[in-house]
Amino acid sequence: MASDRRTASWVILLRVIGAIVPLAQLWIAKLVIDHIVSHAGASASWRPLGALIGIELVLVLLQETVTRYGSLLETVLSDRLARHLSASVMGQSMSLGLDQVESAEVRDEIQRATVQAGGRSALLGQLLGVMQQSISILSLFAAVVGTSPGLALLLLAAVTPSFVGETHHASLGHAFFFTWTKTRREMDYLRRVASDIGMAKEIRLWGLADFFQSRFDEASARYLAENEAVQGHRVRAATILGWLSTLGHYVAVAVFAAQALTGAITIGTFTFLIGVFQRARNSMAQLLSTSARLYEDSLFARDMFRFLERCPPRIWGFQELPEGVIARAGIRFEGVSFRYPGQDRWAVRNLTLSLNPGERMALVGPNGAGKTTMVKLLTGLYVPDTGAITVDGVSITDYSVESLRKRIGAVFQDFARFDLTAGENIGIGRVEAIDNLAEIVRAAERGRATELISRLPAGYSQLLGREFEGGVHLSGGEWQRLALSRAYMREAELIVLDEPTSSLDAEAEYQLFREFLRITTEKVALLVSHRFSTVRAADRILVLQDGSIIEDGSHADLMVRAGLYARMFRLQASQYSTHVE
Repeated sequence: MASDRRTASWVILLRVIGAIVPLAQLWIAKLVIDHIVSHAGASASWRPLGALIGIELVLVLLQETVTRYGSLLETVLSDRLARHLSASVMGQSMSLGLDQVESAEVRDEIQRATVQAGGRSALLGQLLGVMQQSISILSLFAAVVGTSPGLALLLLAAVTPSFVGETHHASLGHAFFFTWTKTRREMDYLRRVASDIGMAKEIRLWGLADFFQSRFDEASARYLAENEAVQGHRVRAATILGWLSTLGHYVAVAVFAAQALTGAITIGTFTFLIGVFQRARNSMAQLLSTSARLYEDSLFARDMFRFLERCPPRIWGFQELPEGVIARAGIRFEGVSFRYPGQDRWAVRNLTLSLNPGERMALVGPNGAGKTTMVKLLTGLYVPDTGAITVDGVSITDYSVESLRKRIGAVFQDFARFDLTAGENIGIGRVEAIDNLAEIVRAAERGRATELISRLPAGYSQLLGREFEGGVHLSGGEWQRLALSRAYMREAELIVLDEPTSSLDAEAEYQLFREFLRITTEKVALLVSHRFSTVRAADRILVLQDGSIIEDGSHADLMVRAGLYARMFRLQASQYSTHVE
C-alpha cells in the first residue's frame, strides 16, 4: 500500500507538470515570434533567440518525458486497481450464501460486477485526466481573460452544449447496459454452451448446433440493434454540438485577427492567443468528454460497489464449534422447514430427527423428495425458514459458519471438477494440508483413487481437465473417486455422501461403501443413494417423500412394514433380476 501511495504521488506530480508546460511553451513561442518580428533585418544578437529556443527545447523534452513516465505509472496503478477490484468481486461472490448466488437477480449483479471490475480501473485515468485538464484550463483561461473577458465567455458558451449532451448520453449508456444485463448473460451462456466439453456429446447427438446458434443470433441481433440505435443517436447529437464548438472557435480567431491588423496586439500575442484559445477549447472539450465518461463509469462503478456491499443476513453467530462435539453429541433437526426463495412449495417440511454418532444413516426417496435440500441444510449451505438444527442442544447458527464447515466432509451429487493437479483436487479438502503428500495419499486410499493416480503420467502432480494445456481428461467415475478422496481428506466429524457412487461400477461401489462403514464408526454419517444394494447395509434408513419423513428404520424393519421403501426396493431388485436374465 505504501508503494501504491508513492506511485500515486508521482503520477499526480507528473500530471500537474503536464498541465502547466503547454502554457509555458505557448509563451516562449510568443516571445520568439515577437523577437523575430521586432528585429527583422537588423543585425541583432542571436543569443536571446537561441536562449528562447533552448528553453522551448527543454520544455518539449520535459513534456515528452512527463507523458511517457506518467503513462507508465498510471498503467501500473490501473493494473493494481483492476486486480484489487477483481479479487474483491471474486471474494464477494464466494462469500454470499448459496441461496443468494442461486438467485437470478444476484446472478445479474455478479455478471455486471465481474465485467465492471476489469473495466472500471479506467476511472483512475479519468480522475487524473479531469485534474490535469482543469489545471490546464485554469491557466489558459487566465491568459484569455487577461486579453478579452468576452472571448472567455464565448469559449465557455461554445463547449457547454457538448457537456450537456455527453452527460445525457452517459445516463442513456448506463441505462442501456443495466436493462440488457439479462440478455448479455444469456449470450454469454450460449457462448459457453458452444465450447463446453460436458455438453459437446449431446449437442452433436441431438443436432442442437442450429438451435443454440439461432438462439444466440436472435439475442445478439436484438442487443446490437438497440445498441446501434443508442450509439447512432449519440453520434448525431455529438456532431451537431461539435459544429457549434467549432463555430465559436473561428469567431474568436476572426476577432484576434482583426486586433492584430489594427495593431492592438502584436503578431506574437496573436499567435499566443490563437494557441491558448485552441488549447483551452481542446482541453475543455476533453474535460467535458472525460467528465461525461467519468460520470458514466461512476454509474457502472456504483453498481459494482453496491454488489460489494451486499452481504447475507446476519444469521450465523461467532462462537467456535468445539472440536469433537458433533462426533460426541450428534446433530438434531427440530421441526425444520425450508422453501426456496420465490417458491410456494416447501422443499422440506417439519423435519424432526436425530443423526447419532456411530450410526450410519441412509436417506432415500423419489426424485424431488427433498433429499439434497436436507443435505444442504445439514451442511450449513441453507438456513431453515422455521425450526432449528442443533448440536448438543445448541443451534448451529449460534456458531460461525466457518467453524461448522471445518467439521464436515461432503460429496455432492453435482460435485466440482477442478482443473488442478490430482493432488490438489484431493488436498483442497483441507487446504492447510494441501502440501502434505502423505495425508493426500491416505485420503486417496480411502477414496479408492490410488490406482487411478498411479496411471497418470505425472501421478499426483498431473494437471487434470481440458482447460489448460497438458491436462488429462478423466471419466465421471474417476472424477468421483477424487471427490470422495477430497471428502476423506478433511478428517471430518460429519461425513455426508450425496449419490457418491452414481458413476462407479458395482465392485468399486462395494469397496467404497465398505471403507465408508469402516471410517465412520465414531462419526456422524449420512448417505444419500438410489442404489438399495448400498442403502440396505446402513444402520438406519430414512424415507423422504414430498419433503417429509414417512418411514424410519433398518432395512429389515422397513421391508416388514411393506411401505414405500419396500416397494422401491423390490422394484429395483426385480429390474436387476430381469436385466441379469
